[in-house]
Amino acid sequence: MLRKSIVVLGTFFAVLLSVCVQTMTAEEVLNKVVEKYDKIEGYRAEIHDVVIDGSKRIETDIYVAFKKPGKLRIEDPYTITIVNSSKMLIYNKTSGERKVVEINVSIPDVYYGYFLNMLKDGNVSLAGEEEVAGKRCYVLTTEAGSKNVRIEKVWITRDWYIAKLQLRIIMEMPNEARETTDIIKFRKLEFGKIDDSMFEVE
Repeated sequence: MLRKSIVVLGTFFAVLLSVCVQTMTAEEVLNKVVEKYDKIEGYRAEIHDVVIDGSKRIETDIYVAFKKPGKLRIEDPYTITIVNSSKMLIYNKTSGERKVVEINVSIPDVYYGYFLNMLKDGNVSLAGEEEVAGKRCYVLTTEAGSKNVRIEKVWITRDWYIAKLQLRIIMEMPNEARETTDIIKFRKLEFGKIDDSMFEVE
């Protein structure tokens, strides 16, 4: 009898937990992501970017490090860009050319924080759940963004970070508007303390 009661109680709590999770709204899911981002000092991310332009498919691996308020490092196969509070370095890996520019502005987060701000300014809807890299994710649909760059879909993990984004990019030309799809996967994302040495410009 006791054993049966434990099984019944276990089933009850499992169903209750499932109902609680499923009743989260898109806004509540997004708020959890924003709350987590607001508490961090910075992040490091390995990003896989896929641009689909008709029959063309361009894939690029990008490394990004950002430390609040305004220190940024971006590495792709061709360049390294480092920005701190006073200088910006652009290094061309192919030619070896270095360009250092004096600056006096705080650079915003042009990756994770940028997309998060776009989502905050748009309407979001909960479209279901899917797996991304083995992690269960909430799927939100939206039309957040500007006229030329819009987020269509975002995948958010249950520990409240963005795992994947799908964007529509419209490039306006003199005689036509060209539309591409950009799929961004955060393959590795680490929140926490970021060493200032990553942003040094000599």
